[in-house]
Amino acid sequence: MILRRSFLTKLGQAFTLLGLGAVASKTYAASEEDKTSSEFYHVVYFWMKNPDNAAEQESFLKSIRPFLAACEKDKLFTRKPYLGKPAGTPRDVVDNSYTYNLVCTFKSATEQNVYQEHAAHKKFVADSSTLWTKVQVYDSITLV
Repeated sequence: MILRRSFLTKLGQAFTLLGLGAVASKTYAASEEDKTSSEFYHVVYFWMKNPDNAAEQESFLKSIRPFLAACEKDKLFTRKPYLGKPAGTPRDVVDNSYTYNLVCTFKSATEQNVYQEHAAHKKFVADSSTLWTKVQVYDSITLV
């Protein structure tokens, strides 16, 4: 009788573990699926050659505004793009050395690739690339 109970207990534990494994694999599969449908963030930092030159700043802004408007018109973004400049926060972990930053969100990496090839994007780069010394891009997908 004791052997039978021990066997049944172990059998129950084994089925429980198998069941948890199935749940865990379903959870993992769902998270893999979420990766393909997660929002894609494209964050661009620009370091201008002459960040204090008002004419060059105006030229950059004149070039970037119609580019972003054209991409918005073609519904490439999942939300309105953000264009900003450093807040000047004086903390060791904050990099305030850039001149402008741009944050664009897309449904996926595929949509972001469409944006990269968009005529307005190419025109913006061609018209404004002489104004900056460096561009740094950080792309990410939503986890939470």
